[in-house]
Amino acid sequence: MKRPFALIGITYLSVQAALFYFQQIYIAAVVAVVCFVGAVVSLFTLKNKSIRHTALGFCITAAFASVIFGGYSALVRQPITEKYSDKDIYVTATVIEQPTRKYDYYKYLIETEQINKKSERLRINLSTISEINVEEFDRISCVLSVKECEQNSMIADGAFLQASADKNFAYIVKASDNKPLYYNAIKLRKSFANSLNNLMSNDSASLCRAVLLGEKSALSQDVQNDFTRCGVSFLIVVSGMHLAIICSFVFFCIKGIIRSRALRSLIMILCAFAFMAVSGFSPSVVRAGIMLAVVYSGKMFMRNGDSLNSLGIAALILTVPNPVAVADVGMLLSFTATLGIILWAQGMTAFIMGKFTKLNRLKKPVEFIVNLFSVSVSAAVWTMPFSVLLFGKVSLFSILLSVVLSPVVSVLVACALLTVIFNGIGAIGFIAYPFAFVCEWLSRFVLAVVGAISGIPFSYVNARKPYFYIWLGLAAVMVVAGCFVKNRAGYAVKSAVVSLCVLTLGFGIYSVIDVRNTELNIYATGGNTVMIRRGKNCSVISCDGDFAKIYSTVSDVKEDTDKLDFLIVPTDRESSAAYADIIQRKFDESDVLIYDSKGEFSDRENVKYFNRNFTVYLNENTKDEIVCAEGGVYQYISTDNTAVLLFDGELDFNKIPEKYRKADYVIADKFSKDIKSLFSGKVIVTGNGEGIEENSDIIWIQDDNMAFALN
Repeated sequence: MKRPFALIGITYLSVQAALFYFQQIYIAAVVAVVCFVGAVVSLFTLKNKSIRHTALGFCITAAFASVIFGGYSALVRQPITEKYSDKDIYVTATVIEQPTRKYDYYKYLIETEQINKKSERLRINLSTISEINVEEFDRISCVLSVKECEQNSMIADGAFLQASADKNFAYIVKASDNKPLYYNAIKLRKSFANSLNNLMSNDSASLCRAVLLGEKSALSQDVQNDFTRCGVSFLIVVSGMHLAIICSFVFFCIKGIIRSRALRSLIMILCAFAFMAVSGFSPSVVRAGIMLAVVYSGKMFMRNGDSLNSLGIAALILTVPNPVAVADVGMLLSFTATLGIILWAQGMTAFIMGKFTKLNRLKKPVEFIVNLFSVSVSAAVWTMPFSVLLFGKVSLFSILLSVVLSPVVSVLVACALLTVIFNGIGAIGFIAYPFAFVCEWLSRFVLAVVGAISGIPFSYVNARKPYFYIWLGLAAVMVVAGCFVKNRAGYAVKSAVVSLCVLTLGFGIYSVIDVRNTELNIYATGGNTVMIRRGKNCSVISCDGDFAKIYSTVSDVKEDTDKLDFLIVPTDRESSAAYADIIQRKFDESDVLIYDSKGEFSDRENVKYFNRNFTVYLNENTKDEIVCAEGGVYQYISTDNTAVLLFDGELDFNKIPEKYRKADYVIADKFSKDIKSLFSGKVIVTGNGEGIEENSDIIWIQDDNMAFALN
């Protein structure tokens, strides 16, 4: 094997990532057995030494990764979730990371010292509506209602439990005088953020904080959605590109002063580690930092580094101690993009520059543009499968925007770094102002371009639609066929044209069909959050669930519309009110209908309160009969061919009239043993599913959204 670390590291990472997203321990056992058998077969059947070693390395690594992941899940993660999930616990814990504000709530990563007054260390992701008066590494004591953590980024940090707290959250804080060294990195991060906030407008400072410090949450959710729609969200996530810019700047500053190769290399390694700490040890930055450390360690001992081996070593360092590190989407995208760049970019640049052999003076600028294009294309193509699987969308402008904005963001990062450095030096702090001025206008340019492109109709393709999978299959067939074609350049152009035509035709046909289709969407919020859509007519007819899932749900709804015909809030729970409040701020609604069981509120503008039965027409063929009963509200939604019964609140199912019991679908926010016997339709439970038998035909919405047609 020429690159053993590359083979072992990338295989180990890939297998663990696949196993994590399958979420089944028995699959790990199957993979381990199959790979062990494959290793034995390879050992005795493959005669070519090089191929045999490669096959053995792959099979043994995959088997080992499966055993480690399965063992970690069964012996570490699963016991924690089974022991504490859906229980109230009293904890004494330490805040181990800088709190962040995401959407309208605050997030704290805490590590327990005691649970119910017994020593036990585990991490919990705590979300609160109000800010807690606590500093990093202070102790906090409180009662938490915990459940299994569903946020992959938190799972990657080792937080297998999560808790949400309302406005009445009670806690005790004990300040700590013994702060670890990492606390200084957090203070430096805060100082840099304050400098940017003081010298720039809010929007520009937020973008600079995102690209320099990794504080993506500083950006508004609308701006984050714009970057996602454009396929350039990697620009606002601190990654290897940002580390490379900063380290290149440092190297430029010291290369004329320090002659010793070993000392320069050591300074670069320390610089990389310092940036990792200031950015909160983001997995994508750690990956880049490890690769950079490997490269400069080689230079210290007069050896050349290998990019693929460095990537493999980084994968092993990140995943061997923490098998669930693969839960971090940013890390997977970072590794995938880097692998694509290593394998494709240089060859693509050489091929394109071969067409410009007669260039003389313009050769270097053209080569720079071509290299930028090659890197962008390589990263975009290699990360596309993850974008499809994880985000459900592909931008049509991602490559173009990458080429245009990447150099701008590179200059922005360098200027932002100079701004915070000079602003921190009192005597020459005035030097920061011209750099801040440049940052201001570069930030405005980036935000304006991204905002304009994201506003273009059909700027991205929804990858969850059937036509996209047809196009993806055709593209895969054409790629495989291209391996057997002699004139690959001509074939590539023709294939690209055919591919674009098929995608456009599929989109057009689906759009025509979709206008005539009525669809009901159920969102996995832990409660009833339901939308009905027909063409441009969209209505949210129920909204409730876990507060931490509000904004991810809002983002999903925004994939289909920015305007709602109706927002119906059929319960007076605090969680429903929180959902309704956010939805009203994020969407334009024609009518807001809110259940008021006691008749305490008066109508205002487009908001109307109800505690009586009435009927509304959600679109031209969908009728919604809203019935107020003892304990809550139920809705009977009907089209020409399908009927749905939707329950909210503590309802007595035995008192539901016979005419409503024959609905094709029954949706309830919690399971009841009576529900199956009383109703003939398909039962869907969105909230508490306790009591549902393992082999039951009842659908329990937990992690994934659900949609079906009502035609």
